[in-house]
Amino acid sequence: MSLYVIDDHPMVRQMIGMLLRRLRPASKVVELEKYSELQAALIKNGEPELFVLDLLLPGVKGATAISDVKKMYPEIPLVVLSAMPSGEARDACLEAGADLAFVEGPKDKEEVAHICQAVKGPVFYNMTGISPRFTAEEMAAIGIRACILPGAAMRATIMAIHDFATTLKAEGPMAEAAYDARFKQHPMGNLHGFAGFDRIREMEAEFLPAEAAEKYQGGLGYAPKAAE
Repeated sequence: MSLYVIDDHPMVRQMIGMLLRRLRPASKVVELEKYSELQAALIKNGEPELFVLDLLLPGVKGATAISDVKKMYPEIPLVVLSAMPSGEARDACLEAGADLAFVEGPKDKEEVAHICQAVKGPVFYNMTGISPRFTAEEMAAIGIRACILPGAAMRATIMAIHDFATTLKAEGPMAEAAYDARFKQHPMGNLHGFAGFDRIREMEAEFLPAEAAEKYQGGLGYAPKAAE
């Protein structure tokens, strides 16, 4: 099964491909510049589990590519990307078979509500940057079906690193010991568990011969159980 990304802009195509590889590491991501390359890519790389298309592809008129893909694979999710703000473009994509309309860059809640009313289909909201913030109840009320928060984890990480660096500067190297003690009490504080060592041990016990496993015992980082 493969994920197909079709966009003539190399930076956008590579960015989406990188994101999909992180989200679905077990799937093959196929990046294409032109819609005309799709048939050969399908033969070479196998059945699709997702399509991501740019609305304005070279050599393709309007939403033709969307309707063609949906006719061939009606059950496969299809995401359409476009920098065009036109509600008519969104409706054309949805009518052609796109599964969601992605809303990018509205400036206030009234604009978001207007978009949700105007778009004839489910709305996917990008809540970041200048986008107004909504509660889950507010999103459900105006018709937002899905939402992403792409900058939230990055900001939380930046703040955590800054706070630790500030403490380290003020208190010296032993500040790390205090952070380590707090980390061990955190739900994510077991690195072996976080890395999936329990599952690895289960797979080793099931598939690895006992004599092959013996050489790992006593090695650096070895732990019979992730909780230890």
